[in-house]
Amino acid sequence: MSVSIREALPGDRERLVDLMLQLNRSENAIENNRRTDRAGAEDSLKAAEEQVAKTEGLILVAEVEGAVAGFLTLTFEEGPVYVVPEARPYAHIGDLAVDENLRRRGIGRVLMTAAEAAAAKRGYRELVIGVLSGNTAAEAAYRSQGYRDLGLNLIKRIAPAAKTGGG
Repeated sequence: MSVSIREALPGDRERLVDLMLQLNRSENAIENNRRTDRAGAEDSLKAAEEQVAKTEGLILVAEVEGAVAGFLTLTFEEGPVYVVPEARPYAHIGDLAVDENLRRRGIGRVLMTAAEAAAAKRGYRELVIGVLSGNTAAEAAYRSQGYRDLGLNLIKRIAPAAKTGGG
């Protein structure tokens, strides 16, 4: 199977919404808090597009036999002020989606390799991607490509306090 990578075009948008919907549904199976309707996918893609535009990033698409099979968003970020200035810039993969019928065929790996090359071409030395706890397949795939733990976020679900009268 031959996979080609290119930047997203305006005509790809509906397909990207379809793939974002698949991503939201996959993540919902793990975390059970994702919007799984088409409007949620449209909003998710719009937010990703805004972050890409804000950071002069890229949306890369993978094509298989002329059809969009997956995409990723690549943004260029700045770390917090407590990090030494020369280590603050980093590239970030915000979304990575591969058509559910084409997963585990190396398409995500090809997309990530293209993102790495694009970041390196712009002079970035670090590429970061997040993974949901419990998404063991994605975690294993990322580790096999040389990613390592950067941090750990913990979550605790709490009951909200009852609202009291007044303003």
